[in-house]
Amino acid sequence: MTAMNRSAAALIALEALVAPPGVVSLRAGGREIATVRPGVYLSGWNHKGPGSGTETAPGRYAGTIRTEAGDIAMTCTVSGGGRSLTLVWDLAPATTLAIESVQASVDLPAADWAGVRWSVGEKHGEVPGAFAGVVHLFSGPATRLTLGPSPARGGLTLDIRGATGQDLLLQDSRQWGPNLEVRAGHLGAGAWPAGEHRHLALTLACNRPLTLVHDRPVVLAAGPDWIPLAPAGELQPGSALDWSDQGWSRSPAGSRGRIVTCRNRPAAFALDTEPGVPVRFYGVNLCFSALFPTHAEADRLATRLSRLGYNAVRIHHYESCAWADPPGILDPKADDSLTFHREGLDRLDYLMAALERRGIYLTTDLYVNRDVRAAEIFPGATGRTGYRLKHLIHVSDRALANWKAFSRRLLAHINPYTGLSWGTDPALAWISLLNEDNLPNDPGDLRADPQEAALWDAAFARWKAATGRAGAWEDGDLRARFLWETQRRTEHEMTRFLREDLKVKALLTDLNGWSNQYGTQPCRAGLDYVDDHFYWDHPRFLEKDWELPAGMSNGGSAIGDFGGFLHLAESRLLDRPFTVTEANYCWPNHARGEGGLLLGAFAALQDWAGVWRFAYAHGSGDLEGSGPADFFNMATDPLRQLSEYAAIALFRRGDAASAGAEIAITGREEDWWAAPGRALGGAVTRAAWCARLGTLVAEPEMAVNRVAMSLDEAHGAEGLVSALRGLRMGRALPPANITDPARGVFEGQPGETRIDGPAGVFTVATPRTAGLTGPAGTAGAAGPLGVRLAGSGAAVWVSSLDGSPLRSSRRLLLVHLTDLQNSGSRFRGADLTVIEAAGRAPWLVRAGTASIRLAHDAPESLAVWRLGLDGARLAPVAVRVAHGALVFEASTGGTPDRATLAYEVAAR
Repeated sequence: MTAMNRSAAALIALEALVAPPGVVSLRAGGREIATVRPGVYLSGWNHKGPGSGTETAPGRYAGTIRTEAGDIAMTCTVSGGGRSLTLVWDLAPATTLAIESVQASVDLPAADWAGVRWSVGEKHGEVPGAFAGVVHLFSGPATRLTLGPSPARGGLTLDIRGATGQDLLLQDSRQWGPNLEVRAGHLGAGAWPAGEHRHLALTLACNRPLTLVHDRPVVLAAGPDWIPLAPAGELQPGSALDWSDQGWSRSPAGSRGRIVTCRNRPAAFALDTEPGVPVRFYGVNLCFSALFPTHAEADRLATRLSRLGYNAVRIHHYESCAWADPPGILDPKADDSLTFHREGLDRLDYLMAALERRGIYLTTDLYVNRDVRAAEIFPGATGRTGYRLKHLIHVSDRALANWKAFSRRLLAHINPYTGLSWGTDPALAWISLLNEDNLPNDPGDLRADPQEAALWDAAFARWKAATGRAGAWEDGDLRARFLWETQRRTEHEMTRFLREDLKVKALLTDLNGWSNQYGTQPCRAGLDYVDDHFYWDHPRFLEKDWELPAGMSNGGSAIGDFGGFLHLAESRLLDRPFTVTEANYCWPNHARGEGGLLLGAFAALQDWAGVWRFAYAHGSGDLEGSGPADFFNMATDPLRQLSEYAAIALFRRGDAASAGAEIAITGREEDWWAAPGRALGGAVTRAAWCARLGTLVAEPEMAVNRVAMSLDEAHGAEGLVSALRGLRMGRALPPANITDPARGVFEGQPGETRIDGPAGVFTVATPRTAGLTGPAGTAGAAGPLGVRLAGSGAAVWVSSLDGSPLRSSRRLLLVHLTDLQNSGSRFRGADLTVIEAAGRAPWLVRAGTASIRLAHDAPESLAVWRLGLDGARLAPVAVRVAHGALVFEASTGGTPDRATLAYEVAAR
């Protein structure tokens, strides 16, 4: 059965899971294809959605939408079956609210509907293949919108009906994320009086049978489906999980030279003593109190990170963590935000030295969360600026001077454990000016505070006068041009200050999250390297920021979204190195174990220069690795930690090859400025699974194995088709390459990487690492590795540990990752997409098996052992030899009280 046929078969019947307080997940074959929920946009487009709720009677729910100004009570009635369902909500605020709209929303993955026809009455159109700069495809009074049929979803058609007298909106939200959105309700701004009831109604009909399921909460506990997993001690030296010697010199970081741009490959890093030899970096973030261990703890941590195979660490959120002891490197009792805390700085100094001794290079930002007093920027003011320094630095001379003063003190500080200042230490190889400071991230934030708003209004007026432009702040393209030009001007002054005044030699970057627009690229052209951030299934907090309950965007595999990171493809500039200093597949996403294979293979294919997982730990209490899994920490999530070995093998160790061809999306600087607010990305980025893809702020030019595309060509409706046509015409894609965008299948280096979006299957086959990931029932081969998954979807791969190819290696690591959650984790429903309680130790691993067949030159000479999390051999596994292959079954249910996720295959 082909991937498309499997997808269509899964859509013969749909399941609508209804969870309190009236949210519906429409699913097909275990994948979410639509979410229906009520919501409110407060003034300034601050979105609030439903939090927890209860089922008050069959089909009736009650709940609350929480806002800072007061709660909104809501009830919901759900009915349906056959081929449709109807939801009716009643909402009333406890206090008067200033709102933009009250609506029921239907969120749809845009990839399912790209190129599909929509109609509202006599009006109709087509969903663009990629975001084309138009957000509202339709908006106005209407009661019915039809979408489809969708080839990607097996011919599915959706019919969405609102109530009479209400409005409908079809929005292309790909400027901000991967979805389309249909809204039905009251879409006008104004005041919503306290106690005033507003009613919403929505009917969703489709051309497939639909089963309505009233979902119930799920609390996870040990049993046949979930096997306990206890933490282990430190990684055993020399074990199969000790990767300290896997292709990286452990001589002290900086002792072999400073990190520079590679002479022969401008997209790579190198050592200045070997400027023509590319080197890659794969590391983790350490945040908050995890950066301030005792000296003994720092030594253990540095050794552990070395054994895990990392060669880089990002020092993040180091300035202020007032709740911890020490409270960061700054003294919270000082009268300014520039006075160091002696013990905090000493502990960080020692940790940096400990990491450097083990060959681990460092990066940091010169502003992350420093708690600047308002009086330092606005004389006489009280309170703190919070994260607003990132904005103020562009329009306030005092804010910029404050940043310079901090940077000078920090970089001039002598680390007593290295004898070097931070600014001259070659191991501190990369510096970001500010963290996640792209000004268009949320223009409303710039004018939320009256004092700051006055500065921005004055700067905007000066800029218009100087450039001869006219228009209001609400003019999106005008504002984007102003913001990006302002950002570039400040960026130039900050880099000048570091280079000329402080004599800093570290490579410099900025603009690492999260708005990637045309205007971003001319700004990045002034930096040494490009950096960006990426998260798959970042939690969406439903009631209060950083508190449960939290929802996941889809709760499933990233393969259907072709890895989840394609938006990064165009953010890079092809003429300089590219890094991702925050990357994560977030807990509790059940398929996050696939992240190492996907990220490692793609980063290698694209020839990125460095990747940092976010994060290893956020607090000193996480460093032991015995606590419950949480959204981001690798230390307390064995599933993600084990997935790292695949990424390190494929990318940092260099097992996977870089693409031989390149797609360059090029434009002169004036071309990029012509539409500065237009979002990068779109369907063309899927071609990044076949060739290196990126942008250039330059005249289009041809080169060997390069397809050059203009901005209009790349981002037009035929951008992906044109890119692939160019690759095939130049024979960069050989005739045997099976890439077929109509089927959602893309192949990279011949036979090495293959991603099948509709089927949810990814395979990678290199001489030293091979594996696949997919849903339960997946059966396939990746080089010499054959796998059949049962009981659970999983990621499975094998890597050589002795440097030999898989077929002749005498020692290998095999990993089988299903899902891992916490004991007592409470989810709102069976789809596990809304978590209400995080749970506790021990971890629970989803039961699943993988039938393994490993072709080998001497299979009879090999034995297999189950491994503990510390790499220790726990027990042998029964094996047999058949037709030149080693055959055995990997099962997460190693023993009734201890799950198994990793195996060592070695000579007897």
